[in-house]
Amino acid sequence: KSVEYNFYTKGEEIANAITHGVGTILAIIGTVFLLMLAIESKNMYKIIGASVYSFCLIILYLDSTLYHSLPGKVTKRVFRIFDHSSIYLLIAGTYTPLLLILLNQDKRSMIILTCIWIMAVIGIIFKAIWVGRFELLSTLIYIFMGWAIVFNVKTILLVVPGNILLYLLIGGIAYTLGCIFFSLDKMPYNHAIW
Repeated sequence: KSVEYNFYTKGEEIANAITHGVGTILAIIGTVFLLMLAIESKNMYKIIGASVYSFCLIILYLDSTLYHSLPGKVTKRVFRIFDHSSIYLLIAGTYTPLLLILLNQDKRSMIILTCIWIMAVIGIIFKAIWVGRFELLSTLIYIFMGWAIVFNVKTILLVVPGNILLYLLIGGIAYTLGCIFFSLDKMPYNHAIW
């Protein structure tokens, strides 16, 4: 195995490509329903939020599917950059509907959303330049971005309904555990399992 381009066995790559390919298909199907609901609401924030989230989710799974499916060192390197960069996109894309729909009048929330997107752009540039290096730093940035909402916890607790708060908490814990689990690169099939 080449350390720079291929961390997985052939069997692991097949499993990774299949699981992410299924994720891509499910994201596309979910997007259709999500956008139908958003458009039906005639709420511009819901339409924008659903569109941004759906785009980021599809990109994440599609980039990952292609990274794990395509052969060749140069192709692998390019799609590894896309794959890792799309994590920043999905984090920012996940914040977008929540903050646009529920907290669009809250200045601090809009500042957090702007900062998250700035961090996503910086993260993408970082990955483009240093893909495969500073992995611990990347993981810490992913986790920091994912939990940045705590800087506005008072408003979140006042405005966001309890069931959505529960989903946010479960999602945040799942993302954090996923980052930790993903770091266990010596465990066979860890990426497909995660």
